[in-house]
Amino acid sequence: MLDERERVQAGVLLGATALLVYLGPFGTGAHLGLVERTIYWGVSLFAGWCGGSLFNWKIRPAVASQLPTPALRAGTAGAATLSAFVCVAVLEALLRQPLPLRILTDVFLSVLAISVAVTGVMTLSLKRFEEAADADPKLAAFRARLPADQRAADILTLSAEDHYVRVRTTAGEALIAATFADAVEAVRLLDGARVHRGWWASTDAVARIDRTGGRWTLLTTDGREAPVSRSYRNAVRDKGWDRLG
Repeated sequence: MLDERERVQAGVLLGATALLVYLGPFGTGAHLGLVERTIYWGVSLFAGWCGGSLFNWKIRPAVASQLPTPALRAGTAGAATLSAFVCVAVLEALLRQPLPLRILTDVFLSVLAISVAVTGVMTLSLKRFEEAADADPKLAAFRARLPADQRAADILTLSAEDHYVRVRTTAGEALIAATFADAVEAVRLLDGARVHRGWWASTDAVARIDRTGGRWTLLTTDGREAPVSRSYRNAVRDKGWDRLG
């Protein structure tokens, strides 16, 4: 089952696919039938989404503290463009003929324009989730307890340590006095899930789920491990984390 964020992303991808099928750029309207155009643009846009998502999951958390937001968004669009371009080149070879070398640059720039447009629409569509979280007074009060240089950073994971909570962000980590239940309540509007009685993780922090010997372990993008309790496995499945990797 898709959560609300995933439904928004799927809606943007479907809408963009329908528009490109109708417009038929790259000569697809003149040389490909409706079914072939739908496959061509649907697969290409999905490949671009996979590339952008891979950047956000694997690379963005590691460099978020060093780069400004525009550069991070450019990285997402760049990864999406590269993935979509490779897919377009393959589909051209399968459905028509290999792209001549002389037009590769033009095709890449066209794919870049489409990727930037789709990424921009998706970012704007998801912005309301960020605004709702930022406006939440519980989250604001929780952030105020972090060191000054971490208050505006993305929260990656929470873990319980006795009567304290370790908060890992894209700008570092801090140990604050709080109950874990209160900490999880404070981040309830962020894109993440509780995976254990003493662990919460954001989507950006998740690399994959290891399922060895019947035990589930969440592996984060910075190499940490968090146990996944049986009672929270449905939450992991709902986020799609069990399908990563």
